[in-house]
Amino acid sequence: MKKSTIIVFIIFILACVFGVFGQGIAYFLNDTIYQIRPIFYLTIVTFVGIVLFLLACTLLYVQSKKGLIKEEVFHALLTLFLATGIAVTLWSLFVLIMWWG
Repeated sequence: MKKSTIIVFIIFILACVFGVFGQGIAYFLNDTIYQIRPIFYLTIVTFVGIVLFLLACTLLYVQSKKGLIKEEVFHALLTLFLATGIAVTLWSLFVLIMWWG
């Protein structure tokens, strides 16, 4: 695998971690950095996770257009990224909406 593809995977995994464990990250940031309501940290973590998902898909597309990855691999990875990204994003938005109540 090329270095650029590994970076895309790292961004994707980081986005998944932010989406799934956003609530725990919000509590950790609240305890560690500055004591404000954790809901503000959760909002930031949720939107950073969504941006990272979009960034991973965009970088994957750019790699495909530059010819760094094969077309079949691009379609498989894009399907994986979109399916996982949509599911994790919906989960993190659901948690965020429940917190904002």
